[in-house]
Amino acid sequence: MRVMRLVDGMLDAALAFGAVPIRDIEALTIFSEAAADGVDLVEIATKGSSFHQDAYVKLAGPKDENGKQTRVGTTLRCDPSNKFDCNAIDVECMGLNIAKIERADAAILSPLVQTHCGGAIEGRGLIVGGWKREESEGYFGVRVWLTSQDMKRLQRPLD
Repeated sequence: MRVMRLVDGMLDAALAFGAVPIRDIEALTIFSEAAADGVDLVEIATKGSSFHQDAYVKLAGPKDENGKQTRVGTTLRCDPSNKFDCNAIDVECMGLNIAKIERADAAILSPLVQTHCGGAIEGRGLIVGGWKREESEGYFGVRVWLTSQDMKRLQRPLD
């Protein structure tokens, strides 16, 4: 998990100098908006997006030349009955399963989410990828963030 902080003016300066790849502009806008609210974001690594490409098309539309940067709300839902990993966490969007949380992060988060949040927590998401050009085609994926306040809430003892 990585804490993402946006220094005041960083987005504007980076854009002015062309220092931000197009694929990261929407993510930096998300960071900027969170920073304006006084919130840091913690990025949670995901995996398994390639198994859910049909769900991404339903959420973001078909692949196109430029790909997607589509904001979505996400639900991180624990799956303790998963036969491969009792700490598995599914990433859902509008009721569709679109990814899983990487095993190392899930091992930390799953017990906390089950204890403090009833097995599910809401996060911010950004669907990325999904380009289709003559020379290449990219899978859809999702970037997921929890707020620093969510992380503090997960780590506090029960009252």
